[in-house]
Amino acid sequence: MLLLATIDDISGVVVPHAIDRLMEVGAHSVHVSQTVTKKGRVGLLFIVDVSEEDGETVGEAVMTELGSLGYNIVKTEHVHSTNRMARHRVVVQSSRGERVYEVGIKNSAANCKKIKSEPEVADMSRVIDQVKRDFDAIIPLRKLINDIKEDISKGEATTVIRVR
Repeated sequence: MLLLATIDDISGVVVPHAIDRLMEVGAHSVHVSQTVTKKGRVGLLFIVDVSEEDGETVGEAVMTELGSLGYNIVKTEHVHSTNRMARHRVVVQSSRGERVYEVGIKNSAANCKKIKSEPEVADMSRVIDQVKRDFDAIIPLRKLINDIKEDISKGEATTVIRVR
């Protein structure tokens, strides 16, 4: 089910903490979107995906963390893909040598059809940080994502990146 709450009197600095708190108490996901509320006020719409058994606990957190006076419950039926994690090698080469890193790849499928393969951002950030330490070189995240996705689409198990 979804919990919907509109908030028009909250500071943006509270939002990341509120999202973390809602996730801690049982939300599956939290989305926040800017909106215009009554009297033309700029506000936020919180869309919280939660199981029915955790709904009351998460709803209470919506009210206490966000200062909401209430929220709406929308009954839904969740349809989701099957996700499997795989490992992908990233080989970084330079005149100083070569290092091998690993990045997790989330492979999603529905009805036995591949939907997408996405490299894990946290793993790529770790690789970028490690390359900076190991080679004193910068790999832009966007380049790393594109290179890995291109190699995955070709069926490659390894992405090779050359740095200076």
